[in-house]
Amino acid sequence: MLSSSLTVETLPNLCVLLLSISLTGGMICYGFYQVKKSNQERNYQKLAERQIRYNLAPFLQAEADRVYMQKEAENLKKEAEVMKDVSGWEVGKNPYNSGVWMPRHVYDLSRDIK
Repeated sequence: MLSSSLTVETLPNLCVLLLSISLTGGMICYGFYQVKKSNQERNYQKLAERQIRYNLAPFLQAEADRVYMQKEAENLKKEAEVMKDVSGWEVGKNPYNSGVWMPRHVYDLSRDIK
């Protein structure tokens, strides 16, 4: 039955059909190749950015620690000045005796509180 439908007249139509199918398949394969290549480039770029962040993190943390220690020292001086008349007050001692060390919240005490 197939051989009877395949004639010289239908052969050009079949060639065009097979050519269009193969070209479409080739374009799809090329598109997936481009997607894969762009994904690899994007992943490489993300990796490079993460490495930069990881390398900068200690410097940024050291800067934050330095600012924290400066504010902590200023706050301890102000606390000593304000609480100098209170008997038994220890400057810098945590009034909550939980036994777990946590960094104190360091607020800017130089602004006026209303």
